[in-house]
Amino acid sequence: MRDVSKLAAVLPLIGASVAMAAPGADVITGDVVGVSKYGVVNVGGVDWTGYALGTTSCNIGTAGSPPEPWVQSTNQHPVIAQNLFRLKNGRFEQIGASWLKHSFSTINNGICGSCSGPTGSQLYVGCSDPYSSSLNGGQTRLGPRSEVNPYTGQYPYPYLTGFNATGDAVYKRLRVKNSDLDPAQNTGAIYFGEGQYVSNNEATLGNGFNNASYRRMTVGAFSGGWTISFTNSTQREKPGIVAWKDTDPTVTLQQVFIPGEGLVYVGGKATDLGGGMWHYEYAVYNHNSHRSVGSFSVPVASGVNVTNMGFTDVDCHSGEPYTNTDWPGVEGSSDVSWATTPYDPAFVPPVNVPAKQGGYANAIRWGTLYNFRFDANVAPTTGTVTLGLWRPGTPNSVVATM
Repeated sequence: MRDVSKLAAVLPLIGASVAMAAPGADVITGDVVGVSKYGVVNVGGVDWTGYALGTTSCNIGTAGSPPEPWVQSTNQHPVIAQNLFRLKNGRFEQIGASWLKHSFSTINNGICGSCSGPTGSQLYVGCSDPYSSSLNGGQTRLGPRSEVNPYTGQYPYPYLTGFNATGDAVYKRLRVKNSDLDPAQNTGAIYFGEGQYVSNNEATLGNGFNNASYRRMTVGAFSGGWTISFTNSTQREKPGIVAWKDTDPTVTLQQVFIPGEGLVYVGGKATDLGGGMWHYEYAVYNHNSHRSVGSFSVPVASGVNVTNMGFTDVDCHSGEPYTNTDWPGVEGSSDVSWATTPYDPAFVPPVNVPAKQGGYANAIRWGTLYNFRFDANVAPTTGTVTLGLWRPGTPNSVVATM
């Protein structure tokens, strides 16, 4: 259990120093702008709408460094993820995730600095490159997240799932339930769109920790799906989960770096329900850990009465190989915990794709945010939560002081 009022907005890695930007290329999401809407599709008895968000990249790397490769039809170009989040009644959830736009060329504009570089297959330091929402929603250039290692930036090309494939209005796109946007069902809700670039060259340099940015969104009228649009300005180098803390100062938000690997954010909020009861709300966002998160636990003292354990996630779709099975909550003698199916070293996938080794478990993979919650008859105090890492390695878990 924890006292969320005692911690800073973002805390560094426990037991090690925070990774700083290295000399060289550093690609970020400089702007999130423009929305395309593609229509409603009923899947499993649920109405979904397909969207795409426009993104503009910026290379904010060291002056004089070599440009970032941007070569189409190879694995030497960045890929772009689009996500949608909702803040409602103190709970910050991810309600949509797209496949990855494979970039193909650069214009080298200058919205992020002093730019000097030709149009073509490289993004020069100080330069920016726009991809409209219609480009980011083009299905033939959308590839799966499951084949990308977000920490190294490596992926096969041609990608092995859905290459050049097209489908209905939500296929591969930012797929969102209509009910999650309906103003009548979401009174007071606030929405945020996020763009994230993954690039293997800057990842090799260790510069992949700042490449997501978010921007607030509003919901308008319904016409072939709810109309969503951007407002305010893009919050550069801040992933969507930071919007929770930016909007609600009572939220605790901490960065946890996986040693020698990726970055995970852990957020939380405790709310006094009165009568000695408290509600505890947590969110875990995997920014770029390929090892992924497979379990989450919160210590609870003996004799504490825990009720209303809950979990939410964002579904993968359009042929991504993972299950969407919810994590069951378990009340133990000294903690409450949730976990997905463990990594299976004997698992042999039907197709030889490294990203699928170990099973199709619903781990918290990169670019996704999962929620955990419960009520308890005890006020918060400082403690640690534990995140078990899904893929094998050292360490097998990390902790965050909350």
